[in-house]
Amino acid sequence: TDETKKALRYLLANYKGILIIDADGLNALSSLDNTLLSNATCQIIITPHPKEFSRLTGVDVKEILCKPICYALDYARSNNIIVLLKGTASVITNGDVSLIVNRGCAGMATAGSGDVLSGIMAAVAGYNKSNPLLAAAGSAYIAGLAGELASEEYGDISLIASDTASFLPKAIKYIKS
Repeated sequence: TDETKKALRYLLANYKGILIIDADGLNALSSLDNTLLSNATCQIIITPHPKEFSRLTGVDVKEILCKPICYALDYARSNNIIVLLKGTASVITNGDVSLIVNRGCAGMATAGSGDVLSGIMAAVAGYNKSNPLLAAAGSAYIAGLAGELASEEYGDISLIASDTASFLPKAIKYIKS
């Protein structure tokens, strides 16, 4: 909506923290001028799946899936942002360093999974403000592991986002041990 675009323009021009953009924010961003990203006052992390990334870049989804690291790296570098391109193996890059997280399961390709990831990322990035790239990668790892644990319990077909969220304590406990 126009209200979403207006809010996003305001945040990009005025916010000073780490801004995570997903879902409707990405849809709004795809219709705005990319100079808003490179001139932003905040550190930006975008979390698109391939179709959302296609809308942002104008590149066909099939082409993105053939070279996800190259496209994510180029977009991050060109816009001075962090890209977390979600997929079977998620690509996380700031345009200089690229990381791959291969945790997760097919059941996570469902409505709300991006919201779970964004919530984890907000918490981790708030805790680790000095390295938003590592915070984004760590968040993808935590969400993916929680999804795997939920899938073991419920199976991929019936998995919903709240199942992944409910396994976050077990995933964090596993990581800490």
